[in-house]
Formats: sequence, C-alpha cells, structure tokens
Amino acid sequence: MATENENRAPEEMTGAEEINENSPAPDGKKPKKSGGITGGYLARLVITLALVCAVIAALLATVNAVTKNKIDEHKLESQKKAVFEVFPGAADCDPYEEETGHDVYVVYGDKEKKDIIGYAVKVAPVGFGGEIEMMVGIGADGKTTGVSVITMSETPGVGTKTNSESFLSRFKGKDGSVAVGADIDAVTGATISSKAITAGVREAHGVKVDLEEFAAGKGAAVDSSAEAEPAPEATKEPQETKEPQATKEPQETKGPEKEPESASDETAEPGDEPEFRENGSDGYYHNGVYTSDTDDAYQVEVGKDEYESLLEKKDDPETGTDSETKEP
Repeated sequence: MATENENRAPEEMTGAEEINENSPAPDGKKPKKSGGITGGYLARLVITLALVCAVIAALLATVNAVTKNKIDEHKLESQKKAVFEVFPGAADCDPYEEETGHDVYVVYGDKEKKDIIGYAVKVAPVGFGGEIEMMVGIGADGKTTGVSVITMSETPGVGTKTNSESFLSRFKGKDGSVAVGADIDAVTGATISSKAITAGVREAHGVKVDLEEFAAGKGAAVDSSAEAEPAPEATKEPQETKEPQATKEPQETKGPEKEPESASDETAEPGDEPEFRENGSDGYYHNGVYTSDTDDAYQVEVGKDEYESLLEKKDDPETGTDSETKEP
C-alpha cells in the first residue's frame, strides 16, 4: 500500500522530504548527476583564446609595419645629427657596412671627392641613472674629435652637468686610453656619470673600423691630415661670484709735519703762524710763545696784545723782523 509521501508530487515535497541525488525518483529511476568540464568546452575555450591572440598579434604587426620606417628614419636622423656635432666640418656620412656590434658611420670631409676624415661610433655606457646614449667621433689620426650625448637619464642638475660643452670638450684630442683623474677631471658631484662617459669614449676607440678597406670599396681616400682639435685646458666649474663691495677711496695719510723753510713758503692757518724773530733777538716767536735760541726749554708766553704788536712789526718793512725760522 503506497504511503502518503509516495502519492505526493515531488514539487509538493519540502524540507527533509526533498529528493536528493541519491534518493530514488518517483518513477523508480535514479536521477542523472550534473557533469563537469567536458572536452568540448575546453576545445571551444582554446579556440576562442587562440583567435583573440591572433587578432592582437595581427594588429601589433600592422602598427609596427606602419611605424617602423618612421622610427628608423627618426633614429637615423638623430644619430646623423650627433655625427655632425662630433665632426662640425663634415659634409656627409655613410653607415659602416661591417658588423661591429655598434652603429658606426664613416664621415666625409668632401663626399664628391670621396675624402674620408674619420668615423663616429654610437655607444651606450651605463651611468648612475641608466644607459647614456652617445656618439664619439674619431679622426683618421685616431684622436677623439668630439663627444655628443644623444639621450641620458642622469640626475637633473647633477649628472646632467656632464652633458655640457665645458666637460665634453675635454675629450678632444684624446686617444683610447683616456681616464678620469689622469686625463680628464670629473664633474664635481657627478663622478659616476663622468666615468661612464669616459668609459664610452674608450669603448668607441676599441671598435675595429678599417677605413682603408672601406675607402677601397667605395673608391674613396682616407685623409689622415685632418687632425682633431686639441682639448682645451681643464677649467674648474665657475663658482658663484659675489658682487664686489664698494671700496672706499684711500684717505690721504698725513706724514709727519715739517717745519716750513720760510714764512713765504707756507701760508699760516689760523692759530698756526709761522715762526719769526725780531732783529737782533736771541730767540724766536711762534704761536704766542717766545723760545730762546740757546735753550729750547726756555719759553715765555707773550701776551695777546704784545704778540699782535710783534706780528705787525714783522710785516712792517721799516721796523723789520727776521722771518727766518730757527734752524734745526
């Protein structure tokens, strides 16, 4: 006899009466279990991802093909600009065809005459902030003609001071043995950057470039007479100069006062009359004081009225006084 639960429909059952996957179905059949990831699903997933990757790769290839020529042109333009900076008098340059591991350019003084004056090598030494891309010019005589920094990421205001004419010009006329301290003074506060650029110059000199062979293939000639300019003497970086303080005009220094040789030689200032004596006197008068010729310690102060009277007599040609001063 069927129970009450067996007569009820499955959707009417609740709570503990719900059928689990291990419970028999109302019709007596066992319910189907839900399946996991099937092979078909994995295949569809792989195909979808492959198509997405293929589309992205095609887009990147298209962008690269469109921009590659422009990128190469810009790279060549920037490098040629650097070549002409290290060879100011150059007429043209050609890429060096032999494999050297570096970008090398052969430089012409006169391309029509196929006159080769040297070559330039692009190097990238590592400085304090990363690689320093630079071009080094080397003349046919083996001397450095110049150094030009293309890109650098050194510390602004410190390492970037090495990218200055005052520092880079120090390499002119140097050979491949150049070293900081012995031949080049480092920039103050940027020793690592200075050594990196110096190492780049040595690296450029180490690149093997056969100008004679290149010239023979081009039907050109190497001009070894174009020597590099000698490096200027190393100058210290200018320090801040203070405004010169206003200098006072030197005051006239008074020397020891000398007694006037005669009354006519000097105009007496007030309170400082010239010495004078009366005719036949054995002493002289000066500033209201009578002094004996025989004893300088004997001095008598003359009254104001009497002294003024003596002064008047001194200027009177009839009474006359001897205005000569006492001789030392």
